[in-house]
Order: sequence, then C-alpha cells, then structure tokens
Amino acid sequence: MTLFAYVMTDDDGFAPNPFHGVCTLARCMPVTRSVAQVGDYVVGLAGESLRKGGDWRIIYAMQVTDKMTFDEYWNDSRFLAKRPDKSAGGKEAMGDNDIDLDTGGKYALISDAERFTYWGSKTCPIPEPLGFLVSVFHRETRGNKPNFRGHRRKFSEEEVQAFVEWFAEQEKGRLGEPTDSAA
Repeated sequence: MTLFAYVMTDDDGFAPNPFHGVCTLARCMPVTRSVAQVGDYVVGLAGESLRKGGDWRIIYAMQVTDKMTFDEYWNDSRFLAKRPDKSAGGKEAMGDNDIDLDTGGKYALISDAERFTYWGSKTCPIPEPLGFLVSVFHRETRGNKPNFRGHRRKFSEEEVQAFVEWFAEQEKGRLGEPTDSAA
C-alpha cells in the first residue's frame, strides 16, 4: 500500500471529481494515475492560492478502489453521470469522463463512496501527527524554494499507517463544494 500526496493549484470539481457518489481522478496527475494501484491512498493538499497563505490543509483524500483505462471508464455505465454536459452548468458541466479530452496518462482512479472524503472549500486542517504530508515537499527544492510539483510517495511505513488510521476516522463522501466555486 502506497500513500501519494500532491499539492493542488485549483479545485473546481474537475480533478478530483467528487460528484455522483464516487470520487474520480481521471484528469491531472498522469504519473500518479499511472503508478497508483487499487488499495493505495491519494491525498490532495491545498496549494497557496487555495489556502490564501494560511496553514496547510487537505482538500480530499481517497483510497483507490478501482483503476481503469479511459476506454473502460468511458464505456462503464456506472460513470455515465461523470460525462461532462457543457449545457448544464454546475457539477454536470464538470464531468471528467470525456474520452476526447487528453490531459496525459491513460488511467482513471476511482474511489467508492465509503473510501473518499472530499472537504473542498471546507478544507481539513492537517493534524500535527500528519505534518509529514507537507514536510516531504520541503525536502526537495527548485533553486532555493520548495518543489511542490508532482506527487510524493516516499513515506515510512509508520507514516502511512498513521495516515490510514486517521483517515479511517474521517466522515466519508463529499462534505463541501469545490473551493473555486465556493461563495
């Protein structure tokens, strides 16, 4: 089991897509989507623009319950509601199941309703015991600044276990609206 953490620069309900009772990561983070496996965890941290300079926070966390190619995702009737409807507006317009949209990578990661928490605009403070989720980004630098690009997955077994135990205690499902659309 692997824990992947990355810093999100925007949160509009597209990637991840927490709608229709399933959290999907089908766009953005192509390397993560390529290497993550069923049973792994993915956590999206609020980048500076989303936290407005405040403390680090979590936007979403998911355990991967399925991984499929875009063709499988497109053809699976369970995910018809994830297809974008540009005429609808709102969450329907934000569908990530668009076979013609190429953002790199070839897989979609899926998390069923019992295995994801999406806080969105209600971001979750990072508890002190999980501070490693942020400090891992400060270990790598670009020039003299921390490198926030890409995912990190070099966590100790103890760190992964601490995250898994914490996540097991969290309410599941979509708890908030996307940050970019919150009033």
